[in-house]
Amino acid sequence: MTRISRACGLIIVYCVLAGLFSCGIAAAQEINSDFTEGVRLFQERSYNAAIRKLEAVVEAEPENEAAWYYLGVARYEQDEPQEALEALQKAYELRPGRPGTQLHVGMIYEQLGAYGEAIRAYQTELRNRRLKNLAEVFMALGRANYFSGRYFDANENLTEAIDHDENYVEAYFYRGLAKFMREEYDPALKDFTLATDIIDEWDRKRRSLDSMIEREGEGMLPPEAQRAKQELQEELAQDYSRAAEFAQQKFLRPALYLAKGDTDVHLKEYGNARNSYRKALDPERGGNASDPLPQVNVGLAYFEQAEDLFYNKGLLWTAITTIDQAIYEIEGALENDEAYPDAHKALGDIFFFQASTYVSDPDRKVVSSTFDEALERYDAAIASAPDYVEAYAGRAQVYIATDEPDKAISDLQSALELDPRNPDLYAALAMAQMLKEDYEPAISTAQLALNIDPMNAQAHDAAGMAYYYIGQLGAASQHFLDAIEADPAMHQSYTNLGNTFYQMGSWHRARMNYEKALELIPTPAIANTAVQRSYLYYLIATTHHFARMYDREIEALGQALALDSAYLEALMQLATAYTELKQYQAAEQALRTALEVSPGMEEDAAIHVQMGRLYEHEGRPYEAITAYGAALAAQSDNIEAGEALKRLTSG
Repeated sequence: MTRISRACGLIIVYCVLAGLFSCGIAAAQEINSDFTEGVRLFQERSYNAAIRKLEAVVEAEPENEAAWYYLGVARYEQDEPQEALEALQKAYELRPGRPGTQLHVGMIYEQLGAYGEAIRAYQTELRNRRLKNLAEVFMALGRANYFSGRYFDANENLTEAIDHDENYVEAYFYRGLAKFMREEYDPALKDFTLATDIIDEWDRKRRSLDSMIEREGEGMLPPEAQRAKQELQEELAQDYSRAAEFAQQKFLRPALYLAKGDTDVHLKEYGNARNSYRKALDPERGGNASDPLPQVNVGLAYFEQAEDLFYNKGLLWTAITTIDQAIYEIEGALENDEAYPDAHKALGDIFFFQASTYVSDPDRKVVSSTFDEALERYDAAIASAPDYVEAYAGRAQVYIATDEPDKAISDLQSALELDPRNPDLYAALAMAQMLKEDYEPAISTAQLALNIDPMNAQAHDAAGMAYYYIGQLGAASQHFLDAIEADPAMHQSYTNLGNTFYQMGSWHRARMNYEKALELIPTPAIANTAVQRSYLYYLIATTHHFARMYDREIEALGQALALDSAYLEALMQLATAYTELKQYQAAEQALRTALEVSPGMEEDAAIHVQMGRLYEHEGRPYEAITAYGAALAAQSDNIEAGEALKRLTSG
């Protein structure tokens, strides 16, 4: 959490002193000199010296409420929260209802992460203010509600703060964050934009005033400009003091740019996002040019754009160029901090995407990455940050993709120890258990994810696959339907639902889902998705076969083989379709092509057996005998070939 500014106490220093005098508490000569000196040191931000003076005062005058107040705030400024809290609580005991004390009590509780106590303190402070100077209290209350996850309440409180001060930058900032967490990205962006506009205007006016002061010091400010300078000073003090506090005391300006960038990414305004992240690097805007976080975010904005280009627009070549830029930006962050875990994790995500999506093509100067390279980056992230949940999850996804479920399970269990309420971790664990053929545990684990997030697409998909493999097709189909509702762009769920309908013998519904999956899988030639698309065309062909639509079956198989010419099952199915149409020469040619790509003797035997059946259909018994003999030569225990030979050679 960004540390809360401690300057708030300064604005009431003289008010408290004036109250002491005007109320006749003591004559001037009777006020403890240590107290007045302590307040003076407090005002000058000499907090250690102020604490020594004020400690002497409360020891001599334990009923001096104001001394306890200043002692508490000074200790807060010196990072002594418990001692500060004790002093402020003592001050409030001595003078209940006095404005200011509970505000600082709430700030201390915020620092300690005790947001419920902070909220109660701020609510008490609101009552104590008696409708005066409420903006900062609503601001603090909204911030505490935000950090406690009460985003609706935060939005209401922060709106009240803005109603009292239309230039309250911090209120716009936290209200934008609350809306972001509620996935209200357009309204969040509006708040962040308003905040940046106010900050930019303050910055412009501040620089103009600095220029005037510099010219005045050089004796170059004409008399007519003196009044303009004074008016500008007054305007900055009256209208932009909150902006100055936000930027110069709380140092939140880079955080504002980061938040705006994150929102732009969600709205797919990737160029705007990168511009915002780069502003967070600008020293002129309070940033640090060597800060790896904004640099990584710039790279991730390129990466998010690349995924959008590939999955939603099918523009693989543009996506590849964008990916290369993402890697360049993130490697730049590692030059500033070679152990920065977010950078390693980001590269792990990118390399995993590359390995899953497209292959290297030297002729076209395309360089992809491997699963091993992705694992190396996740390893580096975890080595730098052993509690990095997202890095464990990323590495587990690689293990799932490479069919290493035991390693995936180990990583996901480690992640769940750190974050036991994360539904995505349970969903991934269920998928790993399903791959291990532990179907009942997979179903139970998926349900844990769905108890937390009923719309978790991966959990529904994992549960559906587990039910599919244990033969509960009704439950499987419902989970796949729920997965599609949760994420209509996840093509694997359509494939799985199609397979379920296929097992039910519902060829039309199976084919509809296969075709929908095809629409969602990108088409470029170097994409790894060519194999997936070929498989789907094969499945579509088999649905046509069972519906006895052999011409359509042949057409679909042709599309499958255009994507993967060595697709053995497609070639053998093509021969079957030609046989049904009595196009025996075409069928024979398909089987001979299958023999050319066959990977082993067992597959050779199956092809020869099918060729023998073809010859029998065609009325060519001797060629059939030759084919069955070839099948036995390839696989001596092939039962169908042996029985066919006995039948064809018996008297």
